[in-house]
Amino acid sequence: MNLILFRYILKHFIVIFFATLFVLTAIILLFDTIELLRSASKRDGVEFLDIGVLALLKSPQMIHIILPFVALIAALIFFLKFSRSSELIIMRAVGMSVWNFILPIVLATLVIGVFDMTIFNPFAALTAKKYERLEETVGMTSSNPFNWSEGGLWLLM
Repeated sequence: MNLILFRYILKHFIVIFFATLFVLTAIILLFDTIELLRSASKRDGVEFLDIGVLALLKSPQMIHIILPFVALIAALIFFLKFSRSSELIIMRAVGMSVWNFILPIVLATLVIGVFDMTIFNPFAALTAKKYERLEETVGMTSSNPFNWSEGGLWLLM
């Protein structure tokens, strides 16, 4: 396979992947912040800065969860873009195999997956633990797993 074409496909896929990741992360961060604001409105003394920090600490765990979907959506957008601009048709017309223009995408996704599992996953676990500690410190949750109510004793999970 031509190295120039390999880099061209890889560059376009990486740009689309990170753009998709940014948009979905921003949407999830917005909804998490709204949810934290809603739950913090029931408590006294919770500041907006604490809610922002909580939302940011939760976002790496959410990125880790949505990463496979981001790769799928980015690949769909990539192939749709290349199909609409007739670049896939031109590649096939010059005799390129389908596997030749799928290879850069597969390799990029493989590298992103390995990075996610080896480096980003421990970071996400660390920030999730800090999120839980800060959530207890701020008073959004209690560390007591039991809850007494009129209906009896409940075990909270």
